[in-house]
Amino acid sequence: MKKLKKIGLVVIIVVVAIRILVPVINSVVFRSSTPADLSDARWQGEWHSEAYPLISGKIVADLPDPVPTNGTFQVDTFVYYNLWSLFRPGGKLRTSLTGSVAPGTSSGSNVDSDSQLHAPIQITFQFKGGPGPDSQVIDYVATTDTHWTIIVGGYRSAGPADMGVFTLKKE
Repeated sequence: MKKLKKIGLVVIIVVVAIRILVPVINSVVFRSSTPADLSDARWQGEWHSEAYPLISGKIVADLPDPVPTNGTFQVDTFVYYNLWSLFRPGGKLRTSLTGSVAPGTSSGSNVDSDSQLHAPIQITFQFKGGPGPDSQVIDYVATTDTHWTIIVGGYRSAGPADMGVFTLKKE
């Protein structure tokens, strides 16, 4: 019985150590992997797949400041896959997204046309990667607060098929 208690205690200690150490190591790997020219980027956040629960990571984006509200703009981005992701664990992807901002108004069928609801600003980003017709395409749709300090949204990917959510915070 004493031996089982010792084994149980060792298992608990190992699980707690892993639970603490893995996120710390993941953060160190992420920070050391971030490209030097994006280390000062003011927008950082996280993403995770809704289709595949153990696929997630971190993201750094160099959005223009202020973000243009007319036309399109380019966003240099670094995407990192967490060490525990089932797909590309510890993987890194440097890319450029095309972004645009849409006005934040909407109306419903039960609302007078004179009284529109002022919805949050909508931001879209798109990524196209790889050669040929089977290349990956990811569409991002998000909204921001009125002070442009947080962007929250979702994404849908084709080739491979996936969808999920992301958050970027201005630091």
